[in-house]
Amino acid sequence: MSSNYRPVKFEITLPSEHPHLLEGLDEWLRLGLISDSQVKQFCWEYLTCRVILPTEVTPPRPTKTTFPQPRKPAEKAKATATPSLFSTMWQSFRAEFSVRWLLFLGMFTVVISSGALAASQWERFTAILQYGVLFAYTCLFFGLSFWTSKQANLRLTSGALHIVTMLLIPINFWAMDSFGLWQNPVNLIFVAIASIILTRIAVLLSKQSIFAGSVPVSKLSFINILGLSFLHLGWKINGFPLIAVYLALIGTTVITVFQNLRAADKQREEESEGVDKNKFQFSWGKNLPATVIVYSSVLLLIRAIFGIGINIAQLGLAIGICGWLIAWLAQREERKRVVSHCVAEVPSVVASDATRRETKRQEDISPSLPRLFSQTIGSFLLFIGWFVTVWSNPVQAIAVSALGLHFFYGRLNLYSLKKDLTTFFAIGLQLMFLGWRLLPYEFQFSIITFAVQLTNSQENYLTLLSVGLFPYVIFMVGFTNHLRKTQQKFKVVEASSLSPEESNEQDNFKPGQQSNSKSSKQNNYKSSEQTNYKSS
Repeated sequence: MSSNYRPVKFEITLPSEHPHLLEGLDEWLRLGLISDSQVKQFCWEYLTCRVILPTEVTPPRPTKTTFPQPRKPAEKAKATATPSLFSTMWQSFRAEFSVRWLLFLGMFTVVISSGALAASQWERFTAILQYGVLFAYTCLFFGLSFWTSKQANLRLTSGALHIVTMLLIPINFWAMDSFGLWQNPVNLIFVAIASIILTRIAVLLSKQSIFAGSVPVSKLSFINILGLSFLHLGWKINGFPLIAVYLALIGTTVITVFQNLRAADKQREEESEGVDKNKFQFSWGKNLPATVIVYSSVLLLIRAIFGIGINIAQLGLAIGICGWLIAWLAQREERKRVVSHCVAEVPSVVASDATRRETKRQEDISPSLPRLFSQTIGSFLLFIGWFVTVWSNPVQAIAVSALGLHFFYGRLNLYSLKKDLTTFFAIGLQLMFLGWRLLPYEFQFSIITFAVQLTNSQENYLTLLSVGLFPYVIFMVGFTNHLRKTQQKFKVVEASSLSPEESNEQDNFKPGQQSNSKSSKQNNYKSSEQTNYKSS
């Protein structure tokens, strides 16, 4: 029987939609003519199709036709229940209650409690032990910062400890000099060891990046930070505190300006080569070196004024330099934002023209809060530096006024505000009177005598004043003409960064009128969208 066994192979051609096909396969499977795997293979090859899930179409809601109703007399608005002061404060506290607040609150509590403990037992400590408390805290913060930086879930804590340690380094050098540790040979050895350790801590911290996208610490910035810390030493020497303050602020200004200008030139070269890395040297949130440098400079000023008691009139120029540096850095950031906005992509054609123009006007005219706040601080320090020197030290007042003119010239290029032009005019006007005060009395008398003879105005001194101010009026006319040309060049650069249609649209735009190019772009966009939909 087994020798006569021969496999039978036959083919049947049936439509896949045959109503009894599955019943026949099931019958063959029951009789054992085919196996289960053969049925699955057959169904996989011939009885499968692509499934298209139907999309749910929500029917449009019927619109209700509204008919104009007769106007009713205005009713008094119902008084809404205003929350109490306690509930408002509690809601604000809950909204701002986060890990950051807990972290900084804990650090503040630790520092204050330890300071209270040290103050209660301070008289029992020697000078070296008093400084040792601060040095131990600095090393402790650094150790915690180094350990938390290795933990993936403690990045915020590591960043906070990193910042606190960097801010404690210049205070350590201030404490070394205030306690007079360098006068004792034994204490001097401890000062040398502590200085080396603090320098090493600064080196290690400068190599860490605590925030995403933060600016790295360059070599010049690191030298600047260390220099501002070491300049706290030697203040017991007569006359050195004043030299240290001016050396710190002038050196910091030169290094910062040089770094920013060199970075701008390098970025310009990269952009000309087609490489856009979007670098920028200053941002209060991401540039920790700039923040530490400004903090250390202000710390030197605070120690000189309140710690040593130097006459503030002698530090007016230093205060003005510090304020100008803060304002100049903020203006650099604002100018970078304006330029990047001009070369950015053209906004979407779907957006309304009025909305886009209003947004651009607000971005160009109204700076954001951090930049505006930095410029406000800088201008306030410039005013303080001028105010404390205008009566007693006209030379420093002239220098601070020149810095003020440069600051408001930058604001005129950025915002073109009338109040900035008025302030620029006032600063230049008082600068002439300050220059007149520097002239010797004999030279002033000879100039007045010559002017009286020239104008023949012995009894009308206002004529002399008008003649003296006439060159300044000519200067202001030339300055405003130069400013207008500069703004026109900037507008040409801004227009060239846009597409031709967009440039024509901005030239032909009138308030309250939508441009034709805008509507044509919207029509083209809609027609192309409909064509693509039909073809699909």
